[in-house]
Amino acid sequence: MKALSIVFLFVLTACSSNRVQDTLPPYSKEKVCSNEALAYLKKNSTPAQGKKKFSEEDIYARMLSLEPAIRKCYEEEMERTGKQHAFNLCFVVGYSKRGVMDFFEFSTREIELSNEFKSCLSELKSRKELIGFKDLSIVQPYRLVPKK
Repeated sequence: MKALSIVFLFVLTACSSNRVQDTLPPYSKEKVCSNEALAYLKKNSTPAQGKKKFSEEDIYARMLSLEPAIRKCYEEEMERTGKQHAFNLCFVVGYSKRGVMDFFEFSTREIELSNEFKSCLSELKSRKELIGFKDLSIVQPYRLVPKK
């Protein structure tokens, strides 16, 4: 019984220690993504026809592997500005039927992104994780919070 109480106390303490995340609103693409990204998604949302070419697991794994580079840009921004912003980031990327990337954007409506931060994020456009997709639009949220 003591062990259970200690574990419960530990979990309760861990869950209550990060108040920054509690202040972040939940992600909603309509409230986070730019108007340009939403317009692109609306224009290019076609029902999947036939067999899927890419599994959700593969797409998710590739988007997850971008996170350390995004975090690096974020941490450089926090260090440069001295501000500790926590916010949701919307990433939208789209590919034509020929596999040409025809849309690429990181955006948020929660704070204003500096040109330096946008530039750092735009450098991710040539990453290997984003090569090889065809006839696909991806919306990927990222939650960025300062490390304590």
